[in-house]
Amino acid sequence: MTEADEIYADTLVTVSIIRTALRAGQPVDPEHLPERIVEIIEANCVRSNMPMADGRPHYLVDDVVKALDILRGEATGE
Repeated sequence: MTEADEIYADTLVTVSIIRTALRAGQPVDPEHLPERIVEIIEANCVRSNMPMADGRPHYLVDDVVKALDILRGEATGE
């Protein structure tokens, strides 16, 4: 698989996870996200007021979307 294919696959998985979280009215569980997205969030988007669910910190949808934007920027060289 090429780098572009991997980014596309990570994006599809992440969008599906975001939709599930929005439908449930819950924050995004980092255990379900692709590793690359988690790394980007941890490096760029984590806030001190992360929501808790199931006794663990989760991500806000906004932070996950920002990570996708960063990933896409890396893919296009922007």
